[in-house]
Amino acid sequence: MTPNYIHWLRSHIGPRKTILAYATALIRDAAGRLLFQRRTDFEWWGLPGGALELGETFAECAVREAAEETGWQVQPLRLVGLYAAPEWDVYYPNGDAVHQFTVAIECHLVGGCSQPDG
Repeated sequence: MTPNYIHWLRSHIGPRKTILAYATALIRDAAGRLLFQRRTDFEWWGLPGGALELGETFAECAVREAAEETGWQVQPLRLVGLYAAPEWDVYYPNGDAVHQFTVAIECHLVGGCSQPDG
């Protein structure tokens, strides 16, 4: 999606629930520990990830989001799973509601340094 796609979409539909596609990166260190991040919008722990941009693959999205949210550079390895369920719907603090379709991708850490985007 273009950087303002979600803003454009919300300007047309308001906060009502919509379906959005997401990718999440499962990143393990050399000891096999899985990287989690603390979200600032919900105070939840979760995996790096976010909404797909127009013209982007799920693997590209996972790589981009990992870099944006953690500072780490990753290489996608394999599809882990596809997830969507009403109990995982998200209601953002601003009132926006989303039914998520999330693709989880295992990724290999190849570089970078920890720089959370806050």
